Amino acid sequence: MTGVQGIQASEADGKWEPRSIEQIKKDVEGKSEYTIVWGDTLSGISQATNLTMEKLASLNGIGDYNLIYAGNKMIFEGDVVTVQDQNGLVKDQQKIQESDKIVPNQPAGEPVDQANSNGAAASDTNATGTADNGQASGAEGGATQAPVTPEQPVQPAPTQPETPTIPENPTTPEQPTEPEKPVEPEQPAEPQIKYTVWYTPDPDCDQSFAIVRGTKLFNTDAEATAFIDGYSDQVLMQGITGSYGVMSWEV
Repeated sequence: MTGVQGIQASEADGKWEPRSIEQIKKDVEGKSEYTIVWGDTLSGISQATNLTMEKLASLNGIGDYNLIYAGNKMIFEGDVVTVQDQNGLVKDQQKIQESDKIVPNQPAGEPVDQANSNGAAASDTNATGTADNGQASGAEGGATQAPVTPEQPVQPAPTQPETPTIPENPTTPEQPTEPEKPVEPEQPAEPQIKYTVWYTPDPDCDQSFAIVRGTKLFNTDAEATAFIDGYSDQVLMQGITGSYGVMSWEV
């Protein structure tokens, strides 16, 4: 499109300068479509396409004549106008009535001859960008604004899952204490067999010579027998008579 390269440079610089009606007409002439570019004014597009500013605003969804966005494409097919966005998606499509035109009976999309505009567009925008019908002037007179790219929604930072707590190792149960073995009772000592002697004087004899059982012990029967025999002989010599004997004795 004619003049686009210079316009993009101005847009990149952020410096807005209004395009003249003649510039816009030159871009529209002989074509069935027109794309709004940086520097366009609603009044300039109106004169270049034979559509009233009201109809242009309706087609492009413009609520403020002083604020229009570059990028929309208008396609003219007889009395039908289709508007596409920068991505080629259809935003609107309307049938044009004679009342929607600056010059009735002249096709939409064709530039308006200044001599036949009936005062609808008395003059081109001047260096200050004065728009027709007293809409606005300068950079405010329907200034084209670059479309604002909507901010991408902030993606919430993914929450790191908490590291699961490692369960403590179960405590090994204490081994049951072996019950103490019962103390074996001491085996009673085997009784030892000894031998004892006894001597009992006759009643009419001195009883002091008596030997009570268990008072004298001997390891063997022979020892006990030898002792008591000798004892009885001794006391007999003293005139003491009595009975005597040997017996086993447990100790």
